[in-house]
Amino acid sequence: MPEHLTADQIRTSLASAQGINGNAFLLLRSIAAILNAEASSSTGHELVLRALDRRSQFGDAVILLDALTETLGLYPYLNPADLDTSDRIAYEFHRPLNMELANIVFHRVQAEVYRELYQGNSVILSAPTSFGKSLIIDAMIATGRYSNFAVVVPTIALVDETRRRLSRFRQTYKVITHPSQARAKKNIFVVTQERLLEMEDSAKVDFFVIDEFYKLHMEADQSEVFSSTMRFTNSSATESSFTFLAPTSPGYHPRFPSDSNVPSSELTLPQSYLKSIV
Repeated sequence: MPEHLTADQIRTSLASAQGINGNAFLLLRSIAAILNAEASSSTGHELVLRALDRRSQFGDAVILLDALTETLGLYPYLNPADLDTSDRIAYEFHRPLNMELANIVFHRVQAEVYRELYQGNSVILSAPTSFGKSLIIDAMIATGRYSNFAVVVPTIALVDETRRRLSRFRQTYKVITHPSQARAKKNIFVVTQERLLEMEDSAKVDFFVIDEFYKLHMEADQSEVFSSTMRFTNSSATESSFTFLAPTSPGYHPRFPSDSNVPSSELTLPQSYLKSIV
């Protein structure tokens, strides 16, 4: 029997219950070796997720699988009833505030971004759709610490989609999608960038979310609006928190794309935190 399996051999074994039977410890030992050898690689992460799909077939070795899962910070995949006291504390540390009924637990990087935002820092986050960027924003709204949120999206279709998602907070916040709507004591403005600039009371917004911010400068006829949006957010950045969200794209910089037609000096956010998840 080999000391370790290759990544391809592990994938083949994990494809069926027969491939796991009698090989559970070897499979997990091999995955651990890949994680140790390639700490910055996504291969080990992928193999752990594949193993989790077959979790019930690992028998007594499942405790080792859970250990690898926790090492990667994949807390949503763990069952708290199976954790000892110290691991349970770590698990609970990754729960966002005021979302107990939804039973939400963040994975490690989600929690890292959430804590940056909770501390009042501005975040530029580039991550794939499966990362759970929207969940972080929902968790920030659930904290109740801000009176007015603005979620800026690139299209009208996304306005409606986002409005429906955020209606879960309607008992605390009024969701507003047009500048002409009456305000409540606490509001969530879900608007396009053009409507953001039409809002006379936008200075009262405490927390800005610029979703898919890379789209704000893609069209030539949108460059002026993009420039105005960036100047607006910079003028408010000393008093409000911001998060800029986008899909994974290596090379994003806190000063934003160089072809935005806005001087880089106008794009720098104070206390900005850049996180790119490939």
